[in-house]
Parts: sequence; C-alpha cells; structure tokens
Amino acid sequence: FYNECFELLFKYFSYFDIKYHEIKYENVVTNFKDEINKLLIFLNLSFEKNIYNFQKTAMQRQKINTPSYNQVIQPLYSSSINRYKKFEEIKNIKVDINRWITQFSY
Repeated sequence: FYNECFELLFKYFSYFDIKYHEIKYENVVTNFKDEINKLLIFLNLSFEKNIYNFQKTAMQRQKINTPSYNQVIQPLYSSSINRYKKFEEIKNIKVDINRWITQFSY
C-alpha cells in the first residue's frame, strides 16, 4: 500500500505537472532558517522573524483543526529523527520500500 500511494503520487506530479517543494523534518530541525527560507521562496512569501515563534502563534489560536494539534504547539525537537529505525517492523519491509528510502535520501 505504501508503494502504491507513492507511485500514484508521483504519477500525479508528472501527469498534472504539479510543482511541489519537498521538506524533510530533519533538515528543518538542523537548519531551520535556510530550509524555511527555501519554502517561502517557493511559496513567493517573505521571511518574517515571528516564523521562529510558530508554536507561540499556534498556542494563541483558539482552535487547531488537525489530528496533531498537540504537536503544533511544541518547539521543533530532534528526538524523532531516525526513530523509525528503532522499530523491528522496518526490517521486514525495508526491501519493499527501499526505492523510497533512496528517493528521499533516508
């Protein structure tokens, strides 16, 4: 299913000539300003200092409609980087998803 979803996604990117910007959480954690600046350029937006305080801005909202609402108000953290490697199940499917591991440089 994982492979089928990504294959479909990339078919859509190609067929519909969808412009997208890839972001890796690890890169945002280690190099926030540069990574977010690249995103803002892609979106044709300018950098503002309050971007550094994204969690404070999120906490000021009355309601956040997302399943990960409690994570939105947290600062960036590095403890989740490579966490997937700790799961025993990854060894069972790594061969099957190796294409995406390579594609996304994991």
